[in-house]
Amino acid sequence: MNQSELPFPRAFLSLELNSEIRDGLVRTLRRLRFTTTRVSWVPPENLHVTLFFLGDSPPERLAELMARLRQIVPPLPAFDCVVAELGTFGSPRSPRVVWAGVTDPSGCLIRLIETIQQIAAALGWPLEKRENRPHITLGRIKPGPRDPDWTRRLERDRSHSWGILPVSRLFLMQSHLKPEGARYSILDEVVLA
Repeated sequence: MNQSELPFPRAFLSLELNSEIRDGLVRTLRRLRFTTTRVSWVPPENLHVTLFFLGDSPPERLAELMARLRQIVPPLPAFDCVVAELGTFGSPRSPRVVWAGVTDPSGCLIRLIETIQQIAAALGWPLEKRENRPHITLGRIKPGPRDPDWTRRLERDRSHSWGILPVSRLFLMQSHLKPEGARYSILDEVVLA
């Protein structure tokens, strides 16, 4: 198979977690696993903060995106985020995703995401219509009966905090879809000031 026949990388821009945050989230996942509600949990090594999903993209477009990001992003200062609050996406009666929230009191994270969106849109990537709410996906809830005790446990952990996430670089990641689940690898990175 020659290079032009290879599938395009399925890519996204993300923040990686430090070991303190990842270990805390893994402890939370262990507590939440005991349920009859069917959930596909994210493996610990795949936990991250998605900044922008690029989808299946030609390598030359990804290279152009990263070149533009390198021109604009590095003057942005490194900053800290807070990983706190457990929540779900979807209706309260039928949630689809369990997540941990990511907030940034300085507003740098939202500025970074907006910068990425502007550059990506200028290069032809479509923007999502829904509001970008920074988060770490912990699990995807499958259709079926819900465990009321598990729902109460989620409510009890809603205000939990896992600590500070220092942000000094963003990563271009590739998702390798396998029968046993996705595996991620770093393709490139941009360092903040």
